[in-house]
Amino acid sequence: MSVHSQQNADVYSWLSLVAHRFGNVSMIDMNPLICPQGICAAERQGRIVFRDNQHLTASFARSLSEAMATEMDISLSTPKGGPGT
Repeated sequence: MSVHSQQNADVYSWLSLVAHRFGNVSMIDMNPLICPQGICAAERQGRIVFRDNQHLTASFARSLSEAMATEMDISLSTPKGGPGT
């Protein structure tokens, strides 16, 4: 399954527009870690990734916790109007 679709692009765009209206809201994109090279696999490195066609398993989500914390730190240190805005 590919992560790239017009629906996904539209949703990300709409969420970004809304997020930029608020000084205390940031967006992070975890897709590169969930679906490397834009390909979403049901299993990776012996771990089940998805519990259905849209939701991550709890164990896979937990495995992303350090990466998500890093992305959040980067996002919080980037002033609004900076990269990605």
